[in-house]
Amino acid sequence: MTRHHALLAVLLMAAATGVATGVRADANANSSRVSALVYPPRGGALRISHTTPAHAQLPCVSCHANASHSTQAADDLSPPETACQSCHAQRMDRSHPQGQTCGYCHADFDATRPLALGARGAPRARIAFSHARHTAATCELCHVADAAGQRALPSMSECMACHTGKQTLGCTGCHATAPGGLVQTRFPEGKLVPRSAFLGMAHGGDFLVRHRWLAADEGNACSSCHTEKDCSDCHMGDRRPARIHPNDYLALHAQDSRRNQTRCTSCHTTQSFCLPCHARLGVSDVAAPDLLSPRRFHPPTSVWARGPVQHAREAQRSLGSCTSCHVERDCVQCHGGKGIGAGLSPHPPGFNAECGRRLAQNARPCVVCHGSLEQLRSRCR
Repeated sequence: MTRHHALLAVLLMAAATGVATGVRADANANSSRVSALVYPPRGGALRISHTTPAHAQLPCVSCHANASHSTQAADDLSPPETACQSCHAQRMDRSHPQGQTCGYCHADFDATRPLALGARGAPRARIAFSHARHTAATCELCHVADAAGQRALPSMSECMACHTGKQTLGCTGCHATAPGGLVQTRFPEGKLVPRSAFLGMAHGGDFLVRHRWLAADEGNACSSCHTEKDCSDCHMGDRRPARIHPNDYLALHAQDSRRNQTRCTSCHTTQSFCLPCHARLGVSDVAAPDLLSPRRFHPPTSVWARGPVQHAREAQRSLGSCTSCHVERDCVQCHGGKGIGAGLSPHPPGFNAECGRRLAQNARPCVVCHGSLEQLRSRCR
């Protein structure tokens, strides 16, 4: 085994055991880079610095003999006492068990309780990892140096530097799985969520808005952790989490939809979501006659259809809002030509000068209100 291979084995070993790559093994010095749920805080730490000149010159297998053929993160790759005695025999002399002797290596040593040393290396990293399969890489590729010059545990971004394209693994290829086969996300210490290093899927404050695009592009990645029920709990329409809409939102949504209709349509479609509900409640013209509400949805006719003609401005501003309740024939009843509708022209002054161009662009809406296409062509030149 080359020196690079041996050094790689010991550095990768740190991800699976409680032995520190820094001065204090029990402190997750790189906790801002890696998840404490993937690398749980470890007890029974040893005081080891791999940057000490004497340690840096040693072949890694001299301390971690089993690292090069370890195939799982649960393997205990901590250095045995015999590996340390070759250099630290005086410090480990059992005939002089003073506090400075044990405490020199054991960070949790308490002189008042000399036999109460914590279990080394527990709990193990919650990943599926084989050090033996990674001995061809260099150590620095996975274990970058932190601010103190120590070799840090590899974060997901270090893994993704190699595991992309043909080498990409599914989420369950590395992460612990639950009985159902999905990635285990719930642990006693908290809930595991993706970080931005993976497909930009950081579950931050804006994830409620961004998740629909990610689900469309990376649905397989989402389904590694989530079931269909996780989606239907929000998207069925009969329940709304309070963080999206308050419990009384049905009584308030009309004001929001008038104020910012495009925000509503970022999640809801007017024809398939709004219209059926309005029809069932009788507040739409397409509702069954015995369900039609006697209450008027729009302002009085004097301001809605006459006078200020508010409905024309609303139709120009957001025709999609109108079509959430109305169909084409509702417009034709008033705006259709004589014999088809009431003949109320929706065209602005001077429209005759451009009607020929509009007819050539799209004749269908013209025919809906005016009828004969031949007559329109003779009129609009």
